[in-house]
Amino acid sequence: MIELSSKINTFYIVLFFILIVLFTIYIYKTTIPQVTTTKRVILITLRSIAFFLMLFLIFEPLLTIIKKKEERPVLAVLLDDSKSMSITDKSGNRVEILKKIIESKEFDELKNIGDVKFFSFGDKTKMFEEFKPDSLKFNADETNISKAIKEATKLLEGKNLKSLLIISDGEYNTGQNPVYLAESFNGQINTIGIGDSSEQKDISITKIITNNIVYKGTKVPVNVFLKSSGYENESISVSLKYEGKTIETKNLNISSGTTEYNLDFLYEPEEEGIKKYNIIASTLKGEITTKNNQKSFFVKVLKNKLKITIIAGAPSHDVSFVKNGLLQDGNIDVKTYTQRVDGDFYEGLLDSKQLDETECIYLIGFPQSNTKQSILEMVKDAISNKGKPVFFISDFSIDYGKLKILEPYLPFTVKQINNNEILVSPNISLVQLKSPVLKITGTEEDLNIWNNLPPIFRTETVFEKKPESEVLSYLKINNIPFNYPLVLQRKVYKQKSVAITGYGIWRWKLLSEGLGGNSDFLKIFLGNSVRWLTTREDDKKFKVITSKEVFSSGESVEFFGELYDDNYQPIDNALVKVKVQSDSDTYEVTMNSIGSGRYTANIEGLKEGDYKFTGLAENVEIKLGEDNGRFSVGESNLEFINLRMNAPLLKLLAQKTGGGFFTADNFYGLVEKLKQDKNFSSIQVSHKDEFQLWNVYYILIVIILLLSIEWYIRKKSGLL
Repeated sequence: MIELSSKINTFYIVLFFILIVLFTIYIYKTTIPQVTTTKRVILITLRSIAFFLMLFLIFEPLLTIIKKKEERPVLAVLLDDSKSMSITDKSGNRVEILKKIIESKEFDELKNIGDVKFFSFGDKTKMFEEFKPDSLKFNADETNISKAIKEATKLLEGKNLKSLLIISDGEYNTGQNPVYLAESFNGQINTIGIGDSSEQKDISITKIITNNIVYKGTKVPVNVFLKSSGYENESISVSLKYEGKTIETKNLNISSGTTEYNLDFLYEPEEEGIKKYNIIASTLKGEITTKNNQKSFFVKVLKNKLKITIIAGAPSHDVSFVKNGLLQDGNIDVKTYTQRVDGDFYEGLLDSKQLDETECIYLIGFPQSNTKQSILEMVKDAISNKGKPVFFISDFSIDYGKLKILEPYLPFTVKQINNNEILVSPNISLVQLKSPVLKITGTEEDLNIWNNLPPIFRTETVFEKKPESEVLSYLKINNIPFNYPLVLQRKVYKQKSVAITGYGIWRWKLLSEGLGGNSDFLKIFLGNSVRWLTTREDDKKFKVITSKEVFSSGESVEFFGELYDDNYQPIDNALVKVKVQSDSDTYEVTMNSIGSGRYTANIEGLKEGDYKFTGLAENVEIKLGEDNGRFSVGESNLEFINLRMNAPLLKLLAQKTGGGFFTADNFYGLVEKLKQDKNFSSIQVSHKDEFQLWNVYYILIVIILLLSIEWYIRKKSGLL
């Protein structure tokens, strides 16, 4: 269909055309000299058309061409390309089963009722223009079904997407539960389950919990979580190893059914640097896979214990509980200075040497009205000029006038002083929980731990966060949330600080235990805070890291670098190289600058094993910085933790959307299921093209040509 429209009514266009023709006839009615009738008609026609086209363009004509076509329904087939699909269980080899499905005649019938688009998914989602079964590699380290649904829907946006078909073992290990996302999909989701849903014989190490930063000569606990299934009355050994040497071994008797175990190990690092440790479980006959019988972890070993200095405005329960909580860590030495009424300290003289040697300063209820100015200036110098990080805990008797001297280095500004005392509790969200300072168990359970802590004291003094600060916890009063900060952190250049605007945090230890809370909460929170405050990695002018510590075999290893000058301004034009070494091979790659002092590089095809890398930044043969680290290639067992087909999830995905769940042995009703789906049908699609004729340059050429021909005829005829 073709439509022509303009800014004015068609009636007026016709009227103007008639007037132009009449006006032109009037002009050429009498000519000097007289011309033939034929020539007069030609001249009238040329001028009329030229003038009409001029007016036509002024009216801004729009030519619209509408094309209609039928668009077939689209079926998106999502194929699980993760490592868990590569195993062989009681149902057979999962790879062969999947290929048999997509190469079957029944599956080929899907193309007769709609357009089939193929996707592979694991940790990433890929759409195939031309799909072949050999395109699947079954090497993804993660399975994210929700992401696959989202990205397939996005890539087919504007198409007549009516249904999804997911072919998978159903075991997702990253991303949100796909059932929640399925409910918002406008169409059927059908599923074909691959694998055996019964209990598989397997021993797997599922999780390791330990400190990322430890200290030489200090014993470090390691919590190992192990799962067994399909065995009964068997025994295995689980060992903690370092560079092939066994540090500790524990024997474990396996119970029947699917059972989880928690084993505790201890190790004492003897060398500084980044070290790799392994947890290895012995194998049992008949295991579906042994790839999940070991797991590695990396730790950074520092040379000494942390030296912490507590400066308290007066004796208090907070001073005692904070000191004990820090000492329980085992990696921290604490020196306490508690102020007396006369302004001196019970423990003796506090001098600048003590503050020079400390790595973090705790201010608890400090300063107060009796604090000496010389002490205050000494503390200020240690924080401002020596860059000592500070942890501040408020108190009822703080002197806010004297606190003004230290306020530039704290994460808040005191706006209004009000000494009315109230009880407040933490109020945090999942977003705030991402801070390492708040990490207690490392799970979403931390949200409940923090938000169910007993209340502490606080005055109604107004603390306002600084623009560069981050609020880790707001507060609530009688379970009513308020937008006032309770816990804050701040990092500016090399200076870090954490602050609690309340006091009486001893209640988080004492009352939590009475209410059945986490007895180690205060110790863990204080330890997290100290490590965040004292970690100086971010202050290095040059650093290189890998995107993760453990890569799967065949995976590209990504390096990221940052480079700054002495004033911490980014350097973009340096030569930055990374040298990677294993026991037998050496690789070198030049990093590419991506602006703002950032550099990237990739190395592919590394063999399985442990690697060390050294990054070197130079500018005209002048060394700008050097950094190093470690990583491993070849170990990834996330895909081998849950190895049976998750039939309940696949069934629920189908049920929620009106689809069907099928097995590899019985998917023959799939085509009929789609045929019966009224939503799975073709639609009429209109495609509209619009052309702005006033912008078409060749119409102007026609006008010039018509007027030129008229002028030529008039000149040849001698017309005035």
